[in-house]
Amino acid sequence: MKYIGLLILAMLLACSGGVSDRNKDKSGDDISGYVYSTEINYNALWDSVDVKFNNNQPKQAQNLIDEVLKLAREDENPIELVKAITYKIKYIQQVEENEISTIDSILNFELRRAKFPAKNILHSLIAEMYAATIYSRSNFVENQIRGTVIDTNDITTWDKFFYVTKIKEHYHLSLTQKEKLKNTDIRELLPILKDSLFHDYRLSLYEVLAHRALNFYSSPRANVLEVTENFDNNNEKLLSVRDEFLNINNIKGDSSSFMMLTFKLYQDLLRNSSNDTSACYTDLKRLSWAKQIMTREDKSVLYDESIKAGVLLGGFTGTEFKLRLAENYISKVYDYNRAKEYNEKFKENYSAAEKLLKEISKVSLNENQQVRFDTIKKKIYNKEISMEFDKCIIPNQPFFVTT
Repeated sequence: MKYIGLLILAMLLACSGGVSDRNKDKSGDDISGYVYSTEINYNALWDSVDVKFNNNQPKQAQNLIDEVLKLAREDENPIELVKAITYKIKYIQQVEENEISTIDSILNFELRRAKFPAKNILHSLIAEMYAATIYSRSNFVENQIRGTVIDTNDITTWDKFFYVTKIKEHYHLSLTQKEKLKNTDIRELLPILKDSLFHDYRLSLYEVLAHRALNFYSSPRANVLEVTENFDNNNEKLLSVRDEFLNINNIKGDSSSFMMLTFKLYQDLLRNSSNDTSACYTDLKRLSWAKQIMTREDKSVLYDESIKAGVLLGGFTGTEFKLRLAENYISKVYDYNRAKEYNEKFKENYSAAEKLLKEISKVSLNENQQVRFDTIKKKIYNKEISMEFDKCIIPNQPFFVTT
């Protein structure tokens, strides 16, 4: 069970990471609505905690952590509060063999006392912990018979169905007080949210927490936990352009299913993105999800049509959609190559990718876009692929490509 605690720590800032700049140079000014004490030297306290851990003195370290927790609660400092909780979990890992019950008790105890925004962050963390617990203890959880008496305060008595209920509950609660979450600048909370879901274009805490929920709702793990039979996953508007997707008012399905929660959250995120860049990436993620859940034969055609429509938007969004379209074309080229099918479709997709690559090369790209551009370029000019394309071209005859 030790890796459960490690996973929890990985969801947040690595405890050995830096402390926020806000705590290094406190001026007492108001940032995102929070004013922290100028008298508490958290840096010195954390240095002392690290020294105790490094000297194999976990009990002494725990005493200092409890002191920081007390100060952070009084200071109403969400950064130091959540960080102290992660340190406490680190201590539990060192002294207990089956630590999951203790960790669950600690997190829920702190949750009851926490205030915004630490409370929202803890809800998200607990939901992820429960999801991870199901898979780490899958045999045990599956053997729990539905209908057996469940102690809501004892995680070891929960069956799969109760876990699912609690996961949904905590993700939902992590997104409450939406307006305050939208107005909370994520850059102030980076020391406790430096994970794979942070990007410099997601500027609100709402977006970060919503994407944490989305990543689970739309995952294969969620589909395994819950069989959704009545969601209208083949509704073509799910794969339509953004405006049409947002205009879907009634869609068949259980209102509490993971698929419906995913659908609703995508709509809400696209309406509440902090900037065009964030909306663009969310929309691309939405299209990939819709294509994944569809079973209809024309889903690839619908997907391509929406991506092509995005290209026409121009600017940053147009470039992103061009890169996605080029990646899609080159993926098809490699599929044909593996099947040794060097036909018109092979030629058409190769030429379409090459044409887009030339267009993209004329605009300024950010670091991420440049990496993707270079990857596409490397694939398209792969010696084997380009030689097969050359063989397909009939000398002195034009080859027309429809994009």
